Amino acid sequence: MEDPLLDTVDGRDHPIGSIRQSIVYRHKVNYRVVHIFIFDPEGRLLLQRMRVNHPRYPGYWGSSAAGFVHHTESYDQAAKRIVEKELGLVKIPLYCLGRLPMVDHGNTKFVSAYQGVWDYSFTFDPLKMMGLDFVSMEGPGKIVLEERRTVTPTFRKVMSYFKPFLKK
Repeated sequence: MEDPLLDTVDGRDHPIGSIRQSIVYRHKVNYRVVHIFIFDPEGRLLLQRMRVNHPRYPGYWGSSAAGFVHHTESYDQAAKRIVEKELGLVKIPLYCLGRLPMVDHGNTKFVSAYQGVWDYSFTFDPLKMMGLDFVSMEGPGKIVLEERRTVTPTFRKVMSYFKPFLKK
């Protein structure tokens, strides 16, 4: 299994070292991640369901795509790499919504959020996730009110923070 090198960062998100992804939580260091929100032309948000053997949130729903920023990689490069790897999307225009520091299991992670619109097919590896589903962002199906889905704490916080900045 891949164990990429990540940048460790200070409290202002400046690189100060590196660490293997497998031990980032154990060492309580600051690190970087990206979360990508993909919408269809009708404005529905694509959610990803974590696999049942996911180490942190098995079976939970989360952002369309998300992952760690690798060592020396920019947030933009990571977003492009992750959306291609997780959803098979190449050359999708992504718009950066901004960055949010967030405490997670004793670490501070800097979350850079992106938005994109896609109206074609997706591919995903069933060994890495259980599935994908589009959900309404408005009305009775509104994601934050939808009780039948359990979403990750990171998704809930990131979506809550960036929702006012989403482009319609």
